Amino acid sequence: MSPTHCLRGLLFVAALTPLAAFAQDPPKEPASSAPAACEARAGAPQWLPCGPDRVLTEAEIKSMLIKDDAVTKMLVTSGKSGKRFFVHFRPGGKLESGPEGGANFGKSWKFKGNQVCRDYYRIAQVDCGTFELQGTTLYLSDDDGSRSPVNTLEFAKP
Repeated sequence: MSPTHCLRGLLFVAALTPLAAFAQDPPKEPASSAPAACEARAGAPQWLPCGPDRVLTEAEIKSMLIKDDAVTKMLVTSGKSGKRFFVHFRPGGKLESGPEGGANFGKSWKFKGNQVCRDYYRIAQVDCGTFELQGTTLYLSDDDGSRSPVNTLEFAKP
């Protein structure tokens, strides 16, 4: 056998090796950048985020609850007094809030990590809290331990 024949044989085998590896290990599907869809909870309002019980992260709040291009309108029942309040998160950090059917005394809002801090005209304190998903209820839980269920949520144009 001549050296030319040996070289051709080696080149032929080298050319077939990647094809043999491809046949043994099929190509993997590319990782999807879209999050996996999750099922709505039975008996839950349509707007309720899905997934396990948890404290929502800032990224989740921005994608599901408070959007840059919309007014987020919530009606919550105070965990302290049991009274209902409207809370409107407006783009640009503007806040409208007050008793249901009453005057607005909301001033501004901002993120502080996974917390949403709300400042008011008539109250000297700033309330910071997280959004917690538990069962079929979304809560706005404040630093003082009060948990206010969100009764309704809708989006409007600014």
